[in-house]
Amino acid sequence: MSVRSSTHKRTPEIHGESPGPLVQVATPCSKGITGHLPPGTRLPKSRHKGRHVSTDDKTGDKQEEPSSYRPSGRSALAKVLASLPPNQRRVLGIGDWAIGVLDAAVTVAVVLASDVDDRPLTVRIEWLSENLEFPVGVQAEDVLRSLQDASDDTIPKLAKRIRTDAWKRFLRRLVGAAAYDRLVSAVYADTAAVVSSVQAAVRVIQPLALAIDTCAATLSPEVLAKLGPFGHGDPTSSMLRMILSLDSALTRLIDMDFDPSTFDGDTDEAKDATADDTILDELVEAARLVLSGEMRSVLEGVSDVLRRKLAGAVHALENSDDGVSQAAHSLVELIDRLLRTGFTDAEVIEWLEATGRRLKDFVIQEGPSAGRPTKRAQALCFVYGGVVSEQSAFHEVVAYSLVEVRTNLQGLKHADMNTPEEVGALRSMMAAVEGALTFAIQIGWMGLGPNTVDKLRERLEAA
Repeated sequence: MSVRSSTHKRTPEIHGESPGPLVQVATPCSKGITGHLPPGTRLPKSRHKGRHVSTDDKTGDKQEEPSSYRPSGRSALAKVLASLPPNQRRVLGIGDWAIGVLDAAVTVAVVLASDVDDRPLTVRIEWLSENLEFPVGVQAEDVLRSLQDASDDTIPKLAKRIRTDAWKRFLRRLVGAAAYDRLVSAVYADTAAVVSSVQAAVRVIQPLALAIDTCAATLSPEVLAKLGPFGHGDPTSSMLRMILSLDSALTRLIDMDFDPSTFDGDTDEAKDATADDTILDELVEAARLVLSGEMRSVLEGVSDVLRRKLAGAVHALENSDDGVSQAAHSLVELIDRLLRTGFTDAEVIEWLEATGRRLKDFVIQEGPSAGRPTKRAQALCFVYGGVVSEQSAFHEVVAYSLVEVRTNLQGLKHADMNTPEEVGALRSMMAAVEGALTFAIQIGWMGLGPNTVDKLRERLEAA
């Protein structure tokens, strides 16, 4: 996403309405601050009896004009910080680049994760690119370098310092009571906005986290170690568990009125949350039941072929004497048809070449011809949606899982006893197939244009 630089721009609009600041921000050099204070806020008493002391009074410490940079996004804190005089911001060590990063981070979180914005994700990204602005002269490379330097030392120290009463008293004396109150209100406003957006994103991500979990469960620890940081079968490394844990932590943060000390290791709340890990286990299992139904609905909405094949496998497993064998046959046929019709052999080989993969690892040579792609090559192209991009550990795990499940299903084709072990294995493989297809459709195909997606659906229906 490209971000433009500008000294000033009107507040961006969404759907024709200006979002405005999340809190009222005073402009020190316009109307003064009394008209912008929250109800009930008291101003410091004047030391000059009998006369009015304005914000433009030249007596006392001279205040420099605020920076000309005005954040264009949704961060209330960025707007308040930008309104502080430069000499105060220098004392705090806050440059324009830091305010720009804060504004961008909050705006991206609010816009992309909004559960009330009905615009497609691509439209939201385009809006961000057009409306977010960094200060003049700030380059992306410089920002990344400054962030890296700050994350090693400055940010951890600041995070500890700002929670002390002594630092809060210092900040209040530095910027004044009114500006301090605006800063506190802005911190709460930004925190509430980001937490709400993250929770909305968590709800969207849950089915995908379950999909990754079910796919990863089919692979050996050695394969997982090569593909990405997925642990070695430890349930605490579950993507779904991690997502639900994040949601639980955010809920606690809201319940504690956004008090970060909620997560201090010596608080009773933190001890209770850590000790009561069983509740999270129960949430994970309950979520699996609900989310598996959501995944099946997604697949049914894409293709009637998917719906019929999946329904046929479930019916056979639950009603036939040799249900395991029949269901295994249906799932193998489904995987083969999807991989065979989603992308032609020529398209798969072209994709392999474009992504820089070694053809000898993914193509079976057949005489003088160009060869035939392996099942793994077909699965990779299908999961990535034929998009040429950097390798993703998640995409790789899903594609490898689809091939591994197909191999294991071949063995269950000859199962005729319907033992509990065979039924359990078949159900796990069915869940992995559903998970792999859900991930491919919702993530792998995300970057495809509408015409390309429609073409893929037509191919699947005609298979």
